[in-house]
Amino acid sequence: MCDLLADKPYRPHFKPLTIKAITVSPIPFFNKQRNGCRPYCDVLIGETKIYSTCTDFERMKEYRVQDGKIFIPLNITVQGDVIVSMYHLRSTIGSRLQA
Repeated sequence: MCDLLADKPYRPHFKPLTIKAITVSPIPFFNKQRNGCRPYCDVLIGETKIYSTCTDFERMKEYRVQDGKIFIPLNITVQGDVIVSMYHLRSTIGSRLQA
């Protein structure tokens, strides 16, 4: 427990940072076949979405377990309270969701 306590509190800096990419390994099994996923990434500053990699379902890359890892290039500069969220994109056919 003593290692968790510091003499001085750590304060984050407010300098701009560039997020070059997000890498995820191993690949999660979120699709219907349970062999991969179609990920996209949202970046928020505070409660405002500033960037998303989500496009048309057909244009989004589907990663399979054979790929080994997910690599999503972002190349965005952020500053402040930053949230990076990843989701699995599912298509809708009629009223049913499809993986």
